[in-house]
Amino acid sequence: MFSFIFKNKVDLNEKELDFYNDLNLAPILKEISRQYKEIDFKPIYYTMLTDEENINYRLDIFKDLAKENIRVKVATFANRYIFLIFL
Repeated sequence: MFSFIFKNKVDLNEKELDFYNDLNLAPILKEISRQYKEIDFKPIYYTMLTDEENINYRLDIFKDLAKENIRVKVATFANRYIFLIFL
């Protein structure tokens, strides 16, 4: 399976991290969860990257997404995919 989130399999954390409230991330995740009730994003956001390969992979993804032509294509695909899984 292909993932933009992790290069290698990672055990997801189910509990909110201590610094979430300090950085005011809880309201952001709450809004994301409200908009996409069918998908539980919390474990992904609660999981910190600890291995260098996954960290570099994620950085490379964001470098690619900084390019407008790639970002538009990914967003278009994601919008179609999210729509289809809720049909």
